[in-house]
Amino acid sequence: MNVFRITRLTPPRPNFTTTVACLLRHVYAFVTLFLLVSEADRVPGRRGGIGHNVHMLNNQPIRSEVEAASYLRKLGWFKPVDWEPVVVQSAREGEPFLEPADIAPDLFSDDFDPSMMVEEAEGMGRDGEPTETVDESISKEELAMAVRKFQEENNLTVTGELDDETLNRMNQPRCGNPDKTLAKNLTTLTLGELLTGSANKGNTSSNDSSNAAEDASAGHERRRRSVLEKWKERQQQHRTKDKRGYFPGNVITWRLMQEGFSMQMEQEMQRVVIHQAFRMWSEVMKPIFKEDTHSLRVDDVDIVIAFGKDLSNIAAPNERRLHLGCSHEFQGQEYAHAFSSLFASVHLNDDVYFTLDGHQGISLLRVIVHEVAHALGLQHQLRPNSVMLPNYPTDNPNFEIGVEDRRAMQDLGYGQCEEQFDTVFDWLRPRKDENGYTTGVSYNTYFFFDGRYWMYENSQGRTRYGDPRVIRKGWEGIASRKIDGILHVLNRFWDVLFFFSGDSYYQYDSERDQIYTHDAHGNPFPNLISYGFPGIPDNIDTVYYNRSAGYTYFFKDHLVYQYEIERQRVSPGFPKEINVLYPGVPNNLDAAYYSYYHKTTFFIKGLEYWGISGNNGPIVGPFTVNQRWRDICNVWMWDLDG
Repeated sequence: MNVFRITRLTPPRPNFTTTVACLLRHVYAFVTLFLLVSEADRVPGRRGGIGHNVHMLNNQPIRSEVEAASYLRKLGWFKPVDWEPVVVQSAREGEPFLEPADIAPDLFSDDFDPSMMVEEAEGMGRDGEPTETVDESISKEELAMAVRKFQEENNLTVTGELDDETLNRMNQPRCGNPDKTLAKNLTTLTLGELLTGSANKGNTSSNDSSNAAEDASAGHERRRRSVLEKWKERQQQHRTKDKRGYFPGNVITWRLMQEGFSMQMEQEMQRVVIHQAFRMWSEVMKPIFKEDTHSLRVDDVDIVIAFGKDLSNIAAPNERRLHLGCSHEFQGQEYAHAFSSLFASVHLNDDVYFTLDGHQGISLLRVIVHEVAHALGLQHQLRPNSVMLPNYPTDNPNFEIGVEDRRAMQDLGYGQCEEQFDTVFDWLRPRKDENGYTTGVSYNTYFFFDGRYWMYENSQGRTRYGDPRVIRKGWEGIASRKIDGILHVLNRFWDVLFFFSGDSYYQYDSERDQIYTHDAHGNPFPNLISYGFPGIPDNIDTVYYNRSAGYTYFFKDHLVYQYEIERQRVSPGFPKEINVLYPGVPNNLDAAYYSYYHKTTFFIKGLEYWGISGNNGPIVGPFTVNQRWRDICNVWMWDLDG
């Protein structure tokens, strides 16, 4: 008795229903695209809408040698820059959380150190001859050497001169972090500074007896204690073998500061884009990212994000009030910068008109992905297509985190993801031409675990962007969170797909992309395994279809069952011990599947796998799963883990 619905592989004939459905899909796609463009055009504060290439207000392009020298000095092309700011103030909501690091010493103070005085030379070189200078500290030769380095590493024509090509690169939108920085030891404040509070020197009020000064002193003391606790914790973590970059925990929190919302777009839209940026990095590394909107102290948040502007000081026209109390001013075409160290932060220039789609101007998502990587500890990379290029490209709105950037982040100490799986399978589907005739077969590899699933792109060595996804949303009608096995039988006469969970199974309709509601005899799904697959036990470990042999293999504990799906029976002589049929393969498997990409049958248990090429090849292994299938990360999902 055949209880399965069978999809015959015969050429389909177009009919009225499919024609109307196709037309409706095209109309839906057009309307969706129209609404997206219209919505992007209505972003509050955006001048000229999405069709106008307006990036930044008050931009002063680099034209002269002095401006170029300032640009190259700031970015470390003369000598590496110590980029991190000094944190000196309790970071409460509504208050600046950074202060300038380069506070001038008081020349008339009793504490002034005369050794800080430096004799200045009046433009004289080492040989006693006058040296032609660009400004007070840089000679023409030094500028030419820095320009040559800049040109060489940016794949420009190396001339040592400020030609149009070089000036165009210098005037492109970019990140404000230096290209060349001093080596870091993961801490920028010493223990002595933390204990004595030397970072606060020069910032205390002269009226120490006032209540305001006492409150400030108490605030600084609380700040120092908080910093010290984090310093001790992270120093201890960095001594262990499993160090995790700048953030040793399994969860990294972030917050968009309430006083740091952009004036250019809706607040919720800003948070959505930031969520997307962290989501992209969460598909690369072990720790998961969560937005923290509840901690009373910003000190308890790992990465703080804010938009800000550098404003002119009305009382003192020659001075500027820097954004968010930061120690580094936004300059030129600088869209953002970020700091790592103990208190990571991302600062976005709110004088910039970011775009949401990236087709006209700079994608806000691209900028935040780049800056978050800085906060996590990654530096600039002058490598084509890297998300860590210092300049934000304007010609390619579609981007992803490439393999080199993924490995660089993992090598910081965050490590590769290590996941276990409930089941794995290759889903085969007939490939058809425009007339609906079958021309071949295509496939995708899917990994399932605990209510989630990933589609793995073997040729790219990574998962699809946005994975994992929720099983019940991606596979309509599959209600079980734990999938024991998935079986797809595709041959000349059969095209059937089954999901097994516990004592039941579902049959999936690949054409409509949903489960069948009833079997061929009208029984509602899910059905009992004992009914649809006589002789197969409940709660199987895994299952796979051997297309070349024409048999299905079910695994349960230490046994393997060879099943003939056409006859709906277990083959004579089965079940057998797993180690008899597959010597070296362990019992209680998590997954088994035949990979059409690798032309290999894989057996997976825990974090290890074994493989066999063909039907009679030697079984090799064990090997580590995340070395074969990289970057499958169990991203935190609210609707499953919340």
